Amino acid sequence: MKNFLLKAAATTLPFFTLPPFSLGAVRVCVASQSPHKIEATRKAFSALYPTKSTLVRGFHVQPEGVRAQPRSLAEGKKGAEERLAALLSKKPNCDWLIAIENFIEESKDHAYDQAA
Repeated sequence: MKNFLLKAAATTLPFFTLPPFSLGAVRVCVASQSPHKIEATRKAFSALYPTKSTLVRGFHVQPEGVRAQPRSLAEGKKGAEERLAALLSKKPNCDWLIAIENFIEESKDHAYDQAA
């Protein structure tokens, strides 16, 4: 799990490095109050930093210009970016800021629930 997280972060953020948390807990702010997104974030960061306490806090943010249920990867990505921008505007005191947006991807015969 840890290697997957590092690889995923490194491929999406070329400047990705793990912050040197020498004292205290890892503070993570999630651009959602969804218990599922908060718990998924908590599990991921607990695996990433197994020797540190992980404090995860959810924030109410509403992406603008995105449907309540995005219907494509592009809409899902835009929703995640909008959530992150709204979270940044709140100036939270966190080491990490996380935005997760679920979306429906449709093919000819099926619809898939995915996340960006």
